[in-house]
Parts: sequence; C-alpha cells; structure tokens
Amino acid sequence: MRHNVATGDVATDDAPQIAFYKENHNDEYIPFITFSTPAREDRDGICEDKQKDTNILTSININIVTYLKTSFISSSPLFQFLSILSSGYLTHATAFGSLSLGPLIAYSIVSTPGSLLFPHLAAAWNVGVFCGMSSPSIIPNYFYLTLLLLLLSIIWLSFLRYKILEGYGGRLGTTVFLATNLLLPALIIPTTSVNWAVYGAPTRTYPTSIAWQSALCTITASPFTAVLTLALRLGGRNLSNPVLAGNLSALLLTLPIVAIATSTFEFTDGLLEGVLIGSFVGMSGTDIIQNYIQFGAAGVLGAGWNLVFKPFFNGVVILGFEAMLGCALVVGGKGVGRMLKFKVDGGGGIPNP
Repeated sequence: MRHNVATGDVATDDAPQIAFYKENHNDEYIPFITFSTPAREDRDGICEDKQKDTNILTSININIVTYLKTSFISSSPLFQFLSILSSGYLTHATAFGSLSLGPLIAYSIVSTPGSLLFPHLAAAWNVGVFCGMSSPSIIPNYFYLTLLLLLLSIIWLSFLRYKILEGYGGRLGTTVFLATNLLLPALIIPTTSVNWAVYGAPTRTYPTSIAWQSALCTITASPFTAVLTLALRLGGRNLSNPVLAGNLSALLLTLPIVAIATSTFEFTDGLLEGVLIGSFVGMSGTDIIQNYIQFGAAGVLGAGWNLVFKPFFNGVVILGFEAMLGCALVVGGKGVGRMLKFKVDGGGGIPNP
C-alpha cells in the first residue's frame, strides 16, 4: 500500500503505479504530477539548441562592437553627431556655467584636448565647440542649445557630403553661423524673450562698439596667429592636421594673454578675437591659400570683417564666418589677378605690349 500525499488517503496495491495523486475522486486516482526524463538524444538536442542561442548572442555582441569600432575609426555620421553634441555641451558649460570662463577662453580649453584625443573627429568636435560658445542671451537654455546642435549636425554633414567651402578657413564656424541664424528667427525669437535687437539696435553703433585700441589688437593678432598656425602645420608632422594646429596656436596665445591681462587693460577681448580669427584662417587648405603672405592677408581681412559686423549679431558666434570671408577675399583676389594676367599676356585677346 502507498500513501496519497495530496489527501492523506491510503492507496491500495490495485492503484496505478503513479508517483503522485491529486485527489481520490469517485474511486479513481487522478495523476497530479508526472515526471519523465528525456531520452539521451533529446537531451543532446536541447544542449545543442542552447549552445546555438549562446553563439547567436555572442555573434550579435561581437557585430555591434565591430560596427561601433569601425564607425568610430571611419568618422561615421553617428560619431560626427556625438562629437558635436558632447563638445557643444561641454563648451557651453565651461563658458557660461559655474566656471564662467567666457566663450573665447572656453574655446581654447575645450577644442585642443578633443582634437588631440580624437584627431579624426577634430572638425566635428570643433563645430560643436563653436556652437557651445553661443551666448545665453540668444540661447536661453539647454533645450534650445540641443535644438541648435541637432540643426548644426544636419548642416555640417551636408557640408561634408557636398564639399561646401572645402579647404576654406572658417568653414566650421560658418556652419554654426548659418544654423544659429536659421533657428533664431524661426523658433527662438518667437517663443522666448530673445528679441530682434540681436541683429542690431540704435544704441549699438560703430563709435560705441569699436575702440581703436581694441581694433588694433584684433587686426594685429589675427594675421600673426594665422601665420603661426601655418608654421606649426608645416613644421611638425604631428600637427599636419590643420584643425589641431589651429587649436594649439589659439591655446598657446590665449593662455599668456589671459595670464598677463589686468583690470586696467580693457582690450583683452579684442586680442582674443584676433587670435581666434587667425587660428581659423590658419586652418585653410594650402591648395586654397598657398603661402605666409596670403595667410597673413586673409588674417587681416578676417579681422576687418570683424570690425564691419561689430554692431550686429550680438551674442552670435560669427568669428569663423568672418575668417571664411577673409579667406574668400584672398581667393577672389587671386582669381582676379590671374584673370588680369591672362589678359595682359594675350590670352584674352589683348596684345602683350
């Protein structure tokens, strides 16, 4: 006889030989749980299935890691976007957060380490840095900064794809200038306290916006930095990356300027603006601007555009755009010179005297 574990009843020997019983109902024994051990071949099949599942998961993990590694090395759009986003936040926090170092110093501090650590992403990193320099007077909070960075990423990737302004110094900053001036009138001004005075106000005139001492500092510092950047690029193999060379020259000049600046010297910003414009000019491709004289000339012209736009675009990052215009004038001047020389030499039908 056996004991029914569910009901406590005693089962007779005539009961079916089953391990457990649920209840004794109408004198019929109803099985509660039946255990069965799979055959050996079934167990082997189960193990093989589990091994296949493990192999699939391992393969997926390896493929993801390989994809991310390849994308990072090849500077894929994903990592271009991540570089812009991270450097933009970092620069804005450094410039206007608890440190409050200001945009010009924040640029030098954030741009150089990023370019050193990720040289293949240096351009995208610096695009984000320029965006992060935008003043809180036009970018009220991080929500609008995020929108600006997203729009900027689209514009930058378009510049890369279609090779827009390729080789021109200030190309990176130009994308920021475009993105900012698209987002400001379309969204920021209509929805925030930012008003149209950003683009100009009666109180901001040339006499009130420009001091001749500051202008002289800008016009002097810009060509000097442009020439220094070119010298760094040509003199060191590790500095052949134009963006890294521009970042380093800006850092080398910014640190001593900040160190020696005193409260009695009112034109530090003029010096720093000249340094940044010159560093942007110095990033130009040598197929666009060929020698030290041309780089210096582009630096002077870029500083000149800085004075032209001084009363306007208050808080907008415009230094890169000004550098690009300086480079464009040099390139345009060279084109006009070649055309005139071509005509004088007889190529245009004008006899050579």
